[in-house]
Amino acid sequence: MAGVELTPPGRDGLSEQVCLGLFAAADALNLGFVHGVPPHVYVRRLDPASLPKWKNVAAADPHEPPDFILRQAPAPQSVFRAAVKVDGKLVSDVIQAWLDVSANPSRGEEQAELIRDRGLDKIIRQAPTDE
Repeated sequence: MAGVELTPPGRDGLSEQVCLGLFAAADALNLGFVHGVPPHVYVRRLDPASLPKWKNVAAADPHEPPDFILRQAPAPQSVFRAAVKVDGKLVSDVIQAWLDVSANPSRGEEQAELIRDRGLDKIIRQAPTDE
C-alpha cells in the first residue's frame, strides 16, 4: 500500500477509521512471510454507497489485480480497540492478525503458525504467572 492514502468521506484523516488486517498486518508487525497478496484494509463500517466519495479509491478493472482489498472489519470493536500504530498506520494487533489469517484458505495456516511461533508464544512466555 505504499503511496496509497485512504480518506473516508466526511473525515479529516485516517486516524482510527482504517486498519491493516490479515497478511498486511502480519507483515507490518514483522511477522509476515506471505507475499503477493493484496493488502486487506479494514474499516469499521463499509457503506458501498459511499465508496465513490472516497479519495484515491476506485474499483479495480475486472482484468487487473486490485491494489488493496477494502473490507468491513469482522469484529469492529475487537479490531479497532486492540489495533496498534506501526509507522503511523493503524494495524491489527498480533492476536487479531493470527485469528484472521488462520481462517484464510490461502496460506493462512502457515502464516498463523509463524505468528504463533514468533509472536504469540513470546507474549505467553512473558505473561506473569500466579505462582
